[in-house]
Amino acid sequence: MTSSPCVSGPGSNPVPIPGARLVGPVDPQEAVEVTVRIRPRAPEPTAKEVEAMSALPAGERRYPSRESYAAAHGADPADVQKVEAFARDHKLEVKESSASRRSVVLTGTAQQMSAAFAVSLARYDTDAGSCRAAIGPAQVPAELAGIIEAVVGLDTRSHAKPHPGTT
Repeated sequence: MTSSPCVSGPGSNPVPIPGARLVGPVDPQEAVEVTVRIRPRAPEPTAKEVEAMSALPAGERRYPSRESYAAAHGADPADVQKVEAFARDHKLEVKESSASRRSVVLTGTAQQMSAAFAVSLARYDTDAGSCRAAIGPAQVPAELAGIIEAVVGLDTRSHAKPHPGTT
């Protein structure tokens, strides 16, 4: 894959961690696993289309099989191959890839991930404990900007919030 200018990956601009204290950079040899989310081959059904189908009597509704849905809305295998080539170029291991799930799971060291996605990774202390987070948005090569929807896993803070009424 040819090298080109990098652009911010969609949805990759990290939100500051309220009340967090920067501890310092992560250990460059720390193991990091990320999931790269890839665009669908065809757009997902719109809310209007889902609503129209929901209005039909149950016996008249037609649902695609998992296989046909994956074929229509999964990632294009060529897009998966481009992400895998990007990973190999950056010495990252492709742990798993799935066109039907539109994802490629990559593993490597913090140093390799930082270089691949042109981002600094730092360790923070929060009220909930220690976590790793990116300083600035993850970057992807311009030729992958329309293919990659998100890079998930550079940030290890908990995003889950307790549901009211649960303990």
